[in-house]
Amino acid sequence: MFSNLFLDYLKEQKEEYLFAIADYGKQLLKSNVPPEDIAEIFEDAILKAAQEFPQASLLDIAPNIATPLSELLIGYGLSFREQNELKKQQEELKEIEMSRAKQIYELVLQTNLPVLSGIVINVECIPAENVGGDVFEMIQLDSDRIILFIGDVTGHGMAAALTANTLKILFKDISMFNASPAYICQRLNQIMHKSILPDDIIAAFCCLFDIKSMTLKYCLAGIPSPIILRDQDKIILKPTDIPLGVIGDLIYNEQTIKIQDGDLFLAFTDGLNEARNKNGDLFKYEKIKRVLDNLSSNVYLIVNNLIDEVILFQNKKKFNDDVIILAINFLLKDSEFKFFNKFSTSTKSIFSTKTKSLSIDDFVLGVMKHIQRVSQISETNFGELKITFSELLTNAFEHGNLELSEFKNNFEIYSSEAYQQIYENRRNSEKYGDRKIIVECMFRPNEIEISIEDEGNGFNPNSVEDPRIAENRYKLCGRGIFLAKKYAENIVYSQKGNIVRLFKKI
Repeated sequence: MFSNLFLDYLKEQKEEYLFAIADYGKQLLKSNVPPEDIAEIFEDAILKAAQEFPQASLLDIAPNIATPLSELLIGYGLSFREQNELKKQQEELKEIEMSRAKQIYELVLQTNLPVLSGIVINVECIPAENVGGDVFEMIQLDSDRIILFIGDVTGHGMAAALTANTLKILFKDISMFNASPAYICQRLNQIMHKSILPDDIIAAFCCLFDIKSMTLKYCLAGIPSPIILRDQDKIILKPTDIPLGVIGDLIYNEQTIKIQDGDLFLAFTDGLNEARNKNGDLFKYEKIKRVLDNLSSNVYLIVNNLIDEVILFQNKKKFNDDVIILAINFLLKDSEFKFFNKFSTSTKSIFSTKTKSLSIDDFVLGVMKHIQRVSQISETNFGELKITFSELLTNAFEHGNLELSEFKNNFEIYSSEAYQQIYENRRNSEKYGDRKIIVECMFRPNEIEISIEDEGNGFNPNSVEDPRIAENRYKLCGRGIFLAKKYAENIVYSQKGNIVRLFKKI
């Protein structure tokens, strides 16, 4: 084609032929013709021109030969630039979409874990490199029942994140009306079958824990079988149905099994067992079972160790698919056990506990270990953060939830056995002991933000007296906040005074 256009231009020198040549240059790039082939195309055209024109005529038109070549290269170059700009725009749009998908994903995953005495919950949500459609929700229905839902939507990106968000909203609405796992999955299936693409499916697990009857009622439809660790045994939950969205009018079923005090319940999405190493080998469900043989029934360690094993297996920290891991420990008979629940994503971790179940030292240790695990905080900043966090947590515990300020400010009471009696009575009472403390850690590239919220009456932080002034030097209150401010970049209290946010550089 270029040879014909080239000859036509040499004969008539019309602008229309140059426009056509430039357009042909654009088409070459769109056809993935490499730049080095243009020289060959032009050489073929020259040879054809030599045959077409007598020698004298060729000499006459020689000055015009460079013009069509320039137009060919200009057309090719313009198309290359347009393609690059389009590619850049597409990449920018993709980045925007993925950023929004990640934001939606974080919102989809975010939940307030129930806080019940004797039940320890740890949830870890790890987003894939390309955000997928895993979803998690857990709701406390009453003092004895907890219902949870784990879903895994096929695909990645915005569409999967939006579908996951829809699932979560529907689950919350349906479970308030009927808490049967089979009913919930059946209704979700009926609704989602009409709204998802024919090739899409939703793997799901819905489970109702009844602490009073010590039963677990579940519907398992496509999620890897959860495992109950009981002493040295592993109880594998059997599937009940196929995933959601496949058959619109399918009747879903549920199974009921007994749970025992001391059981550890473990559930996870297939991003864990389908992780691959560089050879393409799968981590596999059986390997998870073997790994569990060597792990303790500690909900914090078991989740961390499972993740570490998969990271070691695939030789990278990023996962190709979303991963949700849930571990629940039933320790109802151990009334003295101090515990906290943990819910963690890639950018946020939430720790929650009741006042009566809180050990300051254990809680601080657990939070700080997690921060050290997921961030690159320096040793110096870590030490300063630990001091700051410990002081502010103690304030939320003693001055916030237990309301002990008036007794701590009275030296005679504080130094007597009466104070310890007041402390124990309040800690073990429903009014004070059932109050919760919630700690949120936000992880940013160069900073960690920690908020501590108690359920006390709050206070005016401006009323705290400066312990550096001589008359305040021996007062028991105020030194903790002063010390915290010394080591944090910034400390901000809510208007009520029951929420404090501290900021610390990494």
